[in-house]
Amino acid sequence: MKLLYFSRHARRRMRLHNITQEQVEETLSEPEKVAPGVKGRYVARNPGILGFVCI
Repeated sequence: MKLLYFSRHARRRMRLHNITQEQVEETLSEPEKVAPGVKGRYVARNPGILGFVCI
């Protein structure tokens, strides 16, 4: 997997929602579903772990 950079904003949001970096990495490496998002981004979904992660 690529090296991930978590911005200060992302780390704060992760703390707010009690999400670990490992959970984000697992969702990105094995998403249940990937959907198009806004501005050319994607939304990775894994309901068993987090719900969704926007990338």
